Amino acid sequence: ENLKLLGAGALLHDIVHSAMHEELVNKQGKLSDTEFNLFKTHVAEGINILRKHEGLAKESLKLILHHHEKMNGKGYPFLLTGNKISFLGQIAAIADAYDMLTTTRPYRNALTSFQALSTIIKEVDRYDPMLLKIFIKILVRE
Repeated sequence: ENLKLLGAGALLHDIVHSAMHEELVNKQGKLSDTEFNLFKTHVAEGINILRKHEGLAKESLKLILHHHEKMNGKGYPFLLTGNKISFLGQIAAIADAYDMLTTTRPYRNALTSFQALSTIIKEVDRYDPMLLKIFIKILVRE
């Protein structure tokens, strides 16, 4: 059941990226504070879109709400810490970070899997250590 909820939330977690201002998503270089604050609204906008559709489980919605939260409280939109972040949101946060690092962006080339994992490990206080360990084991097996 958790796998279905994870899959549904993961497929829809960045639903509004396509509707966001193209100049933010494709900007060369770092976003300004104002631009980043505008970018962060995609979580709430996505939830507002998805709440109109019946059938999406509450846990999948929580994943979408929490996929940018960090265990150390430095994520967004709620600055949640530790277990205040849903279990599926914690998993999605790790996968989302890995995906962002291994995908080519307008301002940088994609990192290799090794480089991405090295970066994530250096930021270990952002993620649940046990979930991160499982994520790494899965990637190393492939």
